[in-house]
Amino acid sequence: MLHKLTSLRKLTFPVSSYPLEDQRAFLEALVANDFVEEVRVQSLNHRHLREFRRLVSETGIGGRVIFCAAPVEESRLDSDSFDAYGRDVRVRLYEISLRNEVYRWFRHLPTLHGLTTLDVHLRGAIDAESAGLFGQYLRNTQVLNDLKMGFSACRDEALVLLEALSLNTSITALDLERWCRTRRTARLLADVVCSSKNILAFAYYSEGRNASRAFFLAFAQHIDSNFTILSVKMLPRKREGKHWNRIQEVVTRNHTLLIHAARYVTGCVMQKSGAEALELMSSNPMLVSKVEEMASLSENAAKVLIRSRLADLDDMDFFMSVTGVVKESVVCEETAEGRACLGALPYDCWLRLRRFLRVADVIDRPQMI
Repeated sequence: MLHKLTSLRKLTFPVSSYPLEDQRAFLEALVANDFVEEVRVQSLNHRHLREFRRLVSETGIGGRVIFCAAPVEESRLDSDSFDAYGRDVRVRLYEISLRNEVYRWFRHLPTLHGLTTLDVHLRGAIDAESAGLFGQYLRNTQVLNDLKMGFSACRDEALVLLEALSLNTSITALDLERWCRTRRTARLLADVVCSSKNILAFAYYSEGRNASRAFFLAFAQHIDSNFTILSVKMLPRKREGKHWNRIQEVVTRNHTLLIHAARYVTGCVMQKSGAEALELMSSNPMLVSKVEEMASLSENAAKVLIRSRLADLDDMDFFMSVTGVVKESVVCEETAEGRACLGALPYDCWLRLRRFLRVADVIDRPQMI
């Protein structure tokens, strides 16, 4: 039956409901099916998960199987059961109230090596010990992409987590609720998000009016220098409207620059504006995906193409040509005084100058009417 479902892309498989023979038959059918892209597997019985992982390994379809942990209040996982989960693990810790339960979970988070999505909602404020463990995990993780935090935190605990977020290099989606309750922590949060080179999507919901106002003001003042963020979700109050409009302008600008940079990389646009966009968006995590999509390339091929375009901009002749200074190459006439000419500048010296020279620094020639 599975091979007939040509429009099916994702499905959930209840491991505990089928014996091993049926599980193997399901996986063998999945091997022959090219349409199903993702199979989510969840079970409260960790022995079943281990056996199913073995079958997945034998059939060689691990790339399409996602092992999901059940909510902690239902599963009550023990520390020795964390090995039951593979890559791309998604954990939801929802409405936990017992302090030792929270601490135990944060203590064992590093053992979930494939943890990519984490949703933490606590009934009360996070305590100092748990905040320290959680902060250490956030500083060290290299695979966590999506983080949601819904709990209150006192000043010291909030500062610990803010420092950890500022050092994290893997989180691309950050959703915060009931979190920074003071003006200081709200402003620090705005600085962390604005200076991030990896956060693409950000959501912030605060119950405190003063904290919310401080965040909006700081965020709107500093977001202009951010060329990474592509999505912002908040609930602005009426008096915060002008700050919210500024934030949305920057998000729209980043979307436009990302598309323009990808078009330049793929050769659709070979103008100064495209080169300028590439310089600004070269570190944006979404650029590779956008180039993949536009040029129908693999991830590695897209990365190689981006590096090649950036290397071209380090060539003096190409840089001067794409910015409109010269048509093809830099040619300088020797002066009677024997002064050094730009065209004779050694390549390493040019690269030193290039470190301080951006495409946007070259002023466009005025158009003659």
